[in-house]
Amino acid sequence: MTDKEVNMDEILAFRSIIWDNEDYQETVKGEEFRALMELCFDRADHFSLCRTDWPGAKDGPLERALRPYRLGEYLSYGRLIWFGHEAWEKCYVYPANQETKAIFLSHITHLFGRDVERPDGSDGPPEKYKACVELSEAAYERVMERVEAEEAIFGAISDEDFAAIEEEELQEAKKLWEEVFDEADFDSNLEDPWFFRGDDLFFRTITHEYDCLVHVPDEDFGERIKELGRWVDVSDRRYLRPLGFLSECQGLTWYEKDGQLAVDEG
Repeated sequence: MTDKEVNMDEILAFRSIIWDNEDYQETVKGEEFRALMELCFDRADHFSLCRTDWPGAKDGPLERALRPYRLGEYLSYGRLIWFGHEAWEKCYVYPANQETKAIFLSHITHLFGRDVERPDGSDGPPEKYKACVELSEAAYERVMERVEAEEAIFGAISDEDFAAIEEEELQEAKKLWEEVFDEADFDSNLEDPWFFRGDDLFFRTITHEYDCLVHVPDEDFGERIKELGRWVDVSDRRYLRPLGFLSECQGLTWYEKDGQLAVDEG
C-alpha cells in the first residue's frame, strides 16, 4: 500500500459516550456539520431518513419538502412502543443530489439533530406532556426493579409476566396521556441519516443513541472527516464490518414512476 492509498477497511466511530466515557463530545454542528454532509453527499448515490412514528403524527416540514424525491422505503431497525401504540418505523430512501442536500441542510443542523426544533426549542413531545413523560420514566424504573427482583428469585420471567408488570406500573402515566393527548400536537421528525454508495452503507447514524459509524470510502474522505469533530478508529472490531447493504434492508420497497409501490425482488 502506498502513502496515497486509503485503508478501505477503516471504520471510524464518532467519539460519543458510547465509545469514550472520558472524552465526550455531543455532536458535530455548524460549518463542521455542513462540511461533513458535503463529504457524504458527494460520495453517496442514495441516503435514507427514519420517520419517527408518534401516535397520530402528521408529516413534518422536512418530510413534506423531501416527499417529491422519495424513491422507496424500508423498515427501521426497531419499533416505537408508547402506551399501547406499537409500530415499526419506516425509513425513506432519497437520491443524494444538490437539491436534496439543500433541503436536508435547511432542516438538520447537527450530527445527532432531528428535524428543525419546535418553537419552544424541543424536538420531543410538547411541554404539556412533560408530567406524562416523567410518570412514564419513573414507571419503567419500577418495572425494571420488579423484573430484576423476580428474576433473582425465579430466573428469567416470561414475556407475558413482563407485559403484566409493565401494564400495572404504567396505569397512572397512561391515564394522564389519554387525558392530554391530541393528534394535532405531533409532527413527525426525520432522523438517522444513512448514506449508501451503490449498495454499500458507508455512513450510519442512530440519533437517539448518539451513535455514528463510518466505513471510510476513500483517502480524502478519511483525512477530512478526522478534522470534523472527534472520531475514534474502531477498525479492529470485525463485527462492525460491513455496515450494511441497501438491498438487504428489511422490507425494502421501491416506488414505481406512477407513484404506486413495487416490491424490489433483489
